[in-house]
Amino acid sequence: QTCALPISEKVGADAFSSVPPFAYGRSPEGMMTHYRTLAEGCSLPLYLYNIPSITSIHVTAALARPLLELQSVRGLKFSDADLFSEFQLCELSENFDVFHGCDETLLYGMMVGAVGGIGLTYSFAPKLYVEMFRKFRAGDLHGAQQLQQRSSRIIDLFMKHCGPNMILLAKMLMGR
Repeated sequence: QTCALPISEKVGADAFSSVPPFAYGRSPEGMMTHYRTLAEGCSLPLYLYNIPSITSIHVTAALARPLLELQSVRGLKFSDADLFSEFQLCELSENFDVFHGCDETLLYGMMVGAVGGIGLTYSFAPKLYVEMFRKFRAGDLHGAQQLQQRSSRIIDLFMKHCGPNMILLAKMLMGR
């Protein structure tokens, strides 16, 4: 098999992710074909990506369920505020990992079943998020919530002062 993203395998990636196709049509069939093509054309684990604010497509449990038959589909990055929909995705299978994609609500995503998060601010404030994750796993919800509130204040400052330049500021904070 040849990989749909050959560079991913060549550079030693552990997995890859893809948003659903959104430029030319938004049909469930088109999404299924897209992910099937990726899953069948690459040996790496594939993670679906739900980010409806950009794609206008909601990857729901009903849409994701048929993709579980594809061996390489392992999970999803969930970047949306609909926690009930995230819960439903988390319940699909114990072999389907959901990662919460909104830094400002990571704790609440984990509370509905997300196994962790993927986000921008984790790159320059890793200690805060690692500690939040530890407190959550230890059952210290009050302590985890305090750290989530600190995270949300940081993100609020970013949004107020950086707007669309958040990625540039994050790179500067990481020394890149």
